Amino acid sequence: MASTLAQKIYSRIPDIFALPTLIDVQTESFEWLREEGLSDLFDEISPIESYNGGMKLFFPGNTRESRDFGLKFWFEDPKHDIDECV
Repeated sequence: MASTLAQKIYSRIPDIFALPTLIDVQTESFEWLREEGLSDLFDEISPIESYNGGMKLFFPGNTRESRDFGLKFWFEDPKHDIDECV
């Protein structure tokens, strides 16, 4: 004898979470990269030291050395506006 299973229809369950637009996710991700991400990355790889230890290359970030040397990074205005790019 074959038994029948109760059928579940999931299409009638209402959406619980409103999904963000993908452009908002990308914009927030880029803002995080500009404000925190690059500093964190530079802190991880700074300083790069030569094989014999004679030279060190420091990157701007939150380290004591980058503050002592006054290392900073910035973003300038883009060369082209959105209309030119599209």
